[in-house]
Amino acid sequence: MISNRRWIGLVAAAWMLAGGVAAARGASPLPDPALTPGAINPAVREATIGATICRRGWTRTVRPPVSYTEPLKKAQIRRYGYADARPWKYEDIT
Repeated sequence: MISNRRWIGLVAAAWMLAGGVAAARGASPLPDPALTPGAINPAVREATIGATICRRGWTRTVRPPVSYTEPLKKAQIRRYGYADARPWKYEDIT
């Protein structure tokens, strides 16, 4: 079974990848659920946003290591069929 930290990292990586690609292609910013699975962190709710995703440094407490996320990004790029396999080309830094 995958831990909550890994699921959150998976969702974050998928969201960033899909959002960056969508912005580049002018498509929907949401990932294709058939190609990019996701999960919900039960700790993140409207009532807890200030203590979770809006708190500086919170992401470091839930993000998996790069050794996990980089291969995941590359696999997702292949699944979506994108010609450019460089993950950084699909990151939304806005």
